[in-house]
Parts: sequence; C-alpha cells; structure tokens
Amino acid sequence: MPTVLPSPGELIILGFENNNLDMLYEFHREYSLGGVILFDRNIESSKQLKELISTVR
Repeated sequence: MPTVLPSPGELIILGFENNNLDMLYEFHREYSLGGVILFDRNIESSKQLKELISTVR
C-alpha cells in the first residue's frame, strides 16, 4: 500500500502580524497550511479572540 505524504505546506505552522489574515489566506490557498499560532499581538479582547479563532478555522 503506498504511503501518502503531506504537502509541504501541511508541515508549516504560521504566525501573522496583528489581525492581517490576507497573507494567511494566500499561503493556505497555495500550500494547504498545517496550523496557525496566535500571539499577544493578535489579541485585542476575548470577543475578538473568539471571532479570530472562528475565522481561522
């Protein structure tokens, strides 16, 4: 049975500046991103964090 290897993008976890998701969307469309890291710089409030997580999913 052949082994299915992940695409190179699935091996990458990406962080991003502020709340600019454009680069994140572009990278995911092209390479199928493996994950996202959120830092303090991405969080403004608990409500905004919930919305951000929902959007990134």
